[in-house]
Amino acid sequence: VKIGKSGSSFTMKPNGGKGKSKKASNVMALKIDFIESKQESVLDDLNVEALMCEENISNTKEMVMECYLDPKTGDLIWGSGEVWFKKEWSVLVGAWADPENNLIEIRPDNALRYIDGYGPFNGEFIGFQKFHVKMPNGKYMVGNLMGIKEIKWNNGEKWTRCSDKGCSIM
Repeated sequence: VKIGKSGSSFTMKPNGGKGKSKKASNVMALKIDFIESKQESVLDDLNVEALMCEENISNTKEMVMECYLDPKTGDLIWGSGEVWFKKEWSVLVGAWADPENNLIEIRPDNALRYIDGYGPFNGEFIGFQKFHVKMPNGKYMVGNLMGIKEIKWNNGEKWTRCSDKGCSIM
């Protein structure tokens, strides 16, 4: 695992503690004992500590951290409760509507465009459920994915996924 914020990295092993079968759980859960694996130097990184369960931080005999993949959402859940998700643009792909009911298409190629022809604009994920889109003036608009049905932009505007409104993009 490499922590993007700080660059710290460490190796975790499959953990048989989650899931219905041992084989499935080896893919779905990971564990590390930093002391046993002689990787305790990364514990100086507060970003690593933030992923650990509170009771494991104060344990001096073993410094264990675990995470598992939620099979329903695909999110990676850490012992501290912090949630990571894949930065896949595909979660945004589809039809959206702005407050004036203008239709917007978010495409698989990391671009979005208004159906009336304005665009395309290129975007990318920059954090947990957070992405930005480069505008014609060179500045970025930042959007936050709120669940799977809403995008809230840094200018206060909200877009809703069209599947809930019955709209479609031809």
